Amino acid sequence: MDFVRRPLLILSSVLVAAAVLPIEPAVRRDVSGGDGSQRFTIGAVRVPLWSAAFAQGAGTVNLENVRLTLGPSTYTAPRIEFSGLTSTAAEIQGLFDGASGEPLGARLAKISAQRVAIPELFVDEPLGPVRQRTVYRNLIAQDVERGRIRLATAEGASTDVTGPTSRGTITQGRMSAEDTDLAAMARIFTEKAGPQSAPLTTVLGSISGENVIYSEKGAVTLKVAHYSLRNLALRPTQESWGRRCDWTAFRTRSWA
Repeated sequence: MDFVRRPLLILSSVLVAAAVLPIEPAVRRDVSGGDGSQRFTIGAVRVPLWSAAFAQGAGTVNLENVRLTLGPSTYTAPRIEFSGLTSTAAEIQGLFDGASGEPLGARLAKISAQRVAIPELFVDEPLGPVRQRTVYRNLIAQDVERGRIRLATAEGASTDVTGPTSRGTITQGRMSAEDTDLAAMARIFTEKAGPQSAPLTTVLGSISGENVIYSEKGAVTLKVAHYSLRNLALRPTQESWGRRCDWTAFRTRSWA
């Protein structure tokens, strides 16, 4: 963040304050909202001390203990770090507020930042009698512009899938995606198609991953050294892609 020059007295006062105050003072605590199947909670919203002291637009905002519920799925992140942020604090908070009346895709289209980092992301999804938990490690989104991500990477992920009679585990190495239109993807996945078929929208330039291993009952049953996909285009469906994917996933869990 750019800092303007201040008199020496003010600078000294800030340095003294930095010695006795938290480096990231919480500007809001226990933020929550939403209604019905879409709810969110944020334990704390923090900005760097310098931003608070100089009352400048906070180019860095950190969220702690974020929990987002979308229907049956729950997303939990102990910490989300926004840097080089040009979106307002209200737009960041509104991103998680399903009761705002604004579609998720439109809320995502307001987000712009140089970097978004999520050290750990937990995704819990019930699929009929099956329970699935995925943990993503070190998610980094770079050059986010109005909901579009130039480059997104994850160090790895692990998934535990538990059914009434069996349990499976999926581990995965590094993943990367380029030119992801997250706003368009959210719109397609959450909104239903109209009476006329919509044109295909490119939502992903490319995605790749490595070292995928599926194990069941302690035995390795599938290994994939590398996978890649380019130029993914989607259009809305009558039941929305989100509900369609949940139903398809449930039907394919034959071992459950």
